Amino acid sequence: GVATFFSLSVGAYLGLFVQLILIGWGYAVRRSPKRWQILTAIVAVAYVVVDLISNRTPFEVFISYLTFDASSSYWRVLIFSYGMENVWAHPLFGLGLSEWVRPAWMHSASVDNFWLLSAMRYGVPAFLFIVGPQQARIALGSAAQTWIAVYADRPGHGDLHRAFVEQYGRVHDFYDGGGQLDRRCG
Repeated sequence: GVATFFSLSVGAYLGLFVQLILIGWGYAVRRSPKRWQILTAIVAVAYVVVDLISNRTPFEVFISYLTFDASSSYWRVLIFSYGMENVWAHPLFGLGLSEWVRPAWMHSASVDNFWLLSAMRYGVPAFLFIVGPQQARIALGSAAQTWIAVYADRPGHGDLHRAFVEQYGRVHDFYDGGGQLDRRCG
């Protein structure tokens, strides 16, 4: 929290804000087994509504309201647009360390988006190699959650279950506030 405050970065503030919203949502509707599906539906409906009532894309609307300065948000939209053009112009191997193509009036070569810059420099396959393991770990964590729900109380699954949760339990909330393994693990 302190480092986020002193960063004076909208991205850091937004990340903290989203975390607090998700924690609050998870706590407020903790008894609902479909709480995350409900939240996903709410976000999808909000996205569609903004898309229908605005003359800009939802991405442009959200970024314009979630930054300190409207001109910097517009600049980020331009960087993203031209950056994606570069990604799709060189999808397999990327640009390498070459300059990215942009209008002459965009003097700075800075790209303030790690994920976009990775795809621009190294191509879509490399981007997928960066993102893929993270997504796989999240999926395995979800599988561990399902495993707990289904097999935690069945006899004979304790050791395998405990090993699985110890390996992938860090992704989701398998640990209670004190850092101890979930008591349902035996």
